[in-house]
Amino acid sequence: MLTILRNVLLILAVLLGVVFAYFNTSTVQIDYLFGQLDMPLVLALALILIVGLALGVLICLPYTLRTRSKLASTRRRLQQTEVELKNLRNQPLHDA
Repeated sequence: MLTILRNVLLILAVLLGVVFAYFNTSTVQIDYLFGQLDMPLVLALALILIVGLALGVLICLPYTLRTRSKLASTRRRLQQTEVELKNLRNQPLHDA
């Protein structure tokens, strides 16, 4: 059910993008530090979206790596604790 919903939303997003691209074909002038460039509005917006996504990924990368490192460390500690618990359960009981 979740896969079907995800696919429907993906198809709707693609259709919305195609309709948006169809109605926004006018040319815009992009001014940047070293000059100017004329390009379709849709292409300019797509490039800005890609640059924004790339910057977002780069900004989140240190946090993601740190979290993965903590997760790996916690998993190792859990595995060591489970081995220790198994060893303690297998030891015979001694009368005091």
